[in-house]
Parts: sequence; C-alpha cells; structure tokens
Amino acid sequence: MNNTYVAILIVAYISDASNYKTLYEETTLLITAESIEDATAKAEKYGKKCEHTYISADGYEITKKLLEIEDVNEVLGIVDGNIEEINARFFRNYEAYKKFREMLDE
Repeated sequence: MNNTYVAILIVAYISDASNYKTLYEETTLLITAESIEDATAKAEKYGKKCEHTYISADGYEITKKLLEIEDVNEVLGIVDGNIEEINARFFRNYEAYKKFREMLDE
C-alpha cells in the first residue's frame, strides 16, 4: 500500500566566480511511496535529476547541486476538515531557530 511522504531537500547553486556567493534552496516534496526507504530513494532521484549547469544573467556559470536529503517523513494527516498537516519539526532552542530564519535573508 502506498503512503504519502514529505521530503525536504537542500540544494546549492555554486559557482567558481570570485564575487559569486553560494545560494542555498530548501525544497519540500510530497512523494507517494510504499515505504520511507522508497520515498527517500525517490527524493534522491528527483534531486539528482534536477542537477544542472547554466549561465546566469550576470554571465556566471552556475551549477545546481543536491547537497542532501534533509528529512523524509510520512505525512501526518488531515487534522481539520480540508487542512492537512504535512510536516512538523521539533526543536528546543527558539533563539537559534530565529537566528537561522534571519540568516535566510542574508
């Protein structure tokens, strides 16, 4: 029986250009799979398929590369009518979490 999983991938946009600053992307996928292992394999296949190199508008050669499958979990389920909770993360240091969120804007 297939279940629905959520996978979080971390991707980097990398360049050798001296004034280019690496850009990171967090991507969330919904995956139908038979097991968490199957979902993880599908997430990795998807991430690898998305890897490519291109020339940016500034003329830089940019390589999009999968860094990691950060997390894979089964979708939590419908919690209220038409609202479906797909993922939850737990942490103990809220100040560190807020600093992380602020760094996303840098």
